[in-house]
Amino acid sequence: MNVGCGNDNYLTGEVLCVIFHRYIEGMIGMRFIGLLIAAAVAVWVYMDAKSKGYKTLSAAGWMLGVFLLMIVFLPLYLFMRPKQARQVEILMPCKYCGKYYEGSPAYCPNCGHKVGGYSFNEE
Repeated sequence: MNVGCGNDNYLTGEVLCVIFHRYIEGMIGMRFIGLLIAAAVAVWVYMDAKSKGYKTLSAAGWMLGVFLLMIVFLPLYLFMRPKQARQVEILMPCKYCGKYYEGSPAYCPNCGHKVGGYSFNEE
């Protein structure tokens, strides 16, 4: 009776079946390792994009693109990403007019009152 992968010689057929099944199991294991690597790289891209100043939705888009099609999106992301993190502008309100200004000027650009520098008495 011919059992296994369909070879005429039973012993040779069984040996070939064992080798074939181990090969297939190895391929499944390699695919799993490939998915783990793709997921790790995608998570790195997400974290890097967030640290470079991308918003959450943009970072998640890059992550998804890298996970699904790494060969296209990873080089594209590495080419397009900024080299340094974007500076977050902190807006300060003027204590006299209430309007916001950026940076640390000596005088409010809206009302002209002194807002910067060191003052020992309140104006």
